[in-house]
Amino acid sequence: MKEKILSYLLDEGYRPAIDEDGDVAFKVEGVSMYFSLSEDDPGFVRLILPNFWRVDDLQEYERSLRVANKLNSTYKAGKIFIHNNYLISTVELFVYSTDKIEEILVRIISILRRMTYEFAELMQRENS
Repeated sequence: MKEKILSYLLDEGYRPAIDEDGDVAFKVEGVSMYFSLSEDDPGFVRLILPNFWRVDDLQEYERSLRVANKLNSTYKAGKIFIHNNYLISTVELFVYSTDKIEEILVRIISILRRMTYEFAELMQRENS
């Protein structure tokens, strides 16, 4: 799976690298994303956009939870959660065949980007 993901990212013009955790790291429009893969569970694929929003106070924490909950109930396979005062966005799924992996990768990268952008838009509206 890792080789297929690396090949796809290279073909699309990204510059992927394997980080110290063994994740496939790359940037989309200047934003760092990671494919986290597990040798123990080779069919499980997780795309992570870490620390995309900082929570500074209790009111923002509560707004973040409301917005994240709304998006978690809307997006298939996508999750947004708070960890150590930062929001993390992931798309998680099981892929047992690499036949159409390129189509899957396009879709999950798109989902992650849309969820994150929508989160920022909804937070700005809640601030108004």
